[in-house]
Amino acid sequence: MRKPADYISSPFRSIYGYDRAYPEDEGCIAFEFEWEGRGLGEVDPGRNWRNIRDDSLRNGGRKFISAQPFSREGWKRSLRYLQKQVAKTATINLSDRCSVHVHLNFQERSPKEAIQFAVLWYCLEEYLCEYSGEDRAGNLFCLRLQDCSEAYEPLIGLARGHARFTNNLRYLALNPYSLSRFGSIEIRSFRGVKNTEEVIPWAECLLEMYDVSKDEFNSPEHLVQEISSQAPVPFLKRYLPKTYQTIFSGLEDYEIERSVMEGLRNCQDLAYCVRWEDRKTRKKPSTL
Repeated sequence: MRKPADYISSPFRSIYGYDRAYPEDEGCIAFEFEWEGRGLGEVDPGRNWRNIRDDSLRNGGRKFISAQPFSREGWKRSLRYLQKQVAKTATINLSDRCSVHVHLNFQERSPKEAIQFAVLWYCLEEYLCEYSGEDRAGNLFCLRLQDCSEAYEPLIGLARGHARFTNNLRYLALNPYSLSRFGSIEIRSFRGVKNTEEVIPWAECLLEMYDVSKDEFNSPEHLVQEISSQAPVPFLKRYLPKTYQTIFSGLEDYEIERSVMEGLRNCQDLAYCVRWEDRKTRKKPSTL
């Protein structure tokens, strides 16, 4: 039986008590597609999707969100089904208001594992956001760590037992606010697309990071030490071959090293914010 004092290694579901529980082996990834165009309100997306109004969109805009997280076996099929349904009755017209958000299920994972994923993301964030689209880097609705120095403060608070996941920090490329609401980390950086197929390589990279950040490292500190000791390019080729091939393979090694090491320096305070091997507390993180 897990000791209740060790919340840093406890699953988020036991910390926040979500209304709906989603086991990771049944559903690990969810999506939000923001579209503008004609006929979107008439689209029947089926039982795995919800077609909802979003006041941030214009010109007949609608948001299509996953009804629940999709399994590893089913998420691509669900994306393709949505595309088929939209093509029957609607025409998509993209604007700078359109984007794709991806949610990764952390309900069964711990605060330490969420921070490991965040540290990995921040180390790679510059080129992850460049891959996401020309107008996405520095976008006010998906701010990077280099654009917003407060971005990881809720995660530092989480590690120390007093997280304050406030709504005003939700417009980050990596949005931690959704951990307290849904038990997910939301990645908001990807551009709007007309075809859901375009999102598949991106989602595959995020799932690779999701798996590696949990399975290969025993603390955020260990992760950054591995990057430093191996150097960025060998690290990517060893641990994240799909992400390297999709996002980094066209870059010079010195460009990758500069970017990753700058990202690492930017998130060092998060990676070393506590002594992970000793961290135990009875405090429950609070939410505003």
